[in-house]
Amino acid sequence: MWMQVLAAAGFEPLGAAFPGRWKESIGDANPEGFFESRFRDGVYHATNPLPGGIYVHPDRVRDRAVKVFPFGVRRSHRAFLDRVVVTMRPCAEYVRSRARLYAMESAHRDQELGERVTPVRYVPAYLEWFFENLTLLGDLRLRRIPHRVVTYHRALRKPQAVAEVIRWLGGDADAGVAELRAERRTQVGGWTSDSEVPEYLRHLFDELHAVHDEGRPIGDGLAERLRAARTELLPAFDEARRVQRVDQRRWASDVAERVRR
Repeated sequence: MWMQVLAAAGFEPLGAAFPGRWKESIGDANPEGFFESRFRDGVYHATNPLPGGIYVHPDRVRDRAVKVFPFGVRRSHRAFLDRVVVTMRPCAEYVRSRARLYAMESAHRDQELGERVTPVRYVPAYLEWFFENLTLLGDLRLRRIPHRVVTYHRALRKPQAVAEVIRWLGGDADAGVAELRAERRTQVGGWTSDSEVPEYLRHLFDELHAVHDEGRPIGDGLAERLRAARTELLPAFDEARRVQRVDQRRWASDVAERVRR
């Protein structure tokens, strides 16, 4: 949504609406486009220069908008981070959204191959949500990067918050706000009764979202509980990332074998 808003506000996106065959595989998840590029993993030595040897110089892309995932922001060279707009969804919605996206990707691949391939064992989405948000917010403060946080709910509920951010960026606020479409929302509702997330973590994650949704600072009590949760969950998160890396190699081998057959 934010990439569509920024494009309408006058900032040319770096990244295609539907890279590769995304339109056919996961286009229904975001009919207006994703606007992602290799830079979603960060603007740093592994992504810049481009494959053809072209170096994207920061001075030549000051008026461009690029989507970068949270861990990618931490990797990005400071020279490219003039201003960062942070968006956040409730963890429960994020969990459902990721499950839907992975299912769409898997179904499309199976259809192309004509047989089923066991899906990748991804990091549990609630762990991904927690560590990505905690890492991103901490990195922005540590490196003193100018940023604004506008949750997805707040953007739809209070368009004026989006207009203020666009003016801060130097864009056309009226044109950008006109791109806000509540009907594009695909996930609603809170936690389900069968969620794998313990209840005390659900409350913590909801509180982290709420303070940003309401524009409040993180108090000492919440900060202490976030630090405790990070210490508790970090071993599981690290192990889940290791498992995902290993299983992605298995998945790629399975797909390659079926293509050969």
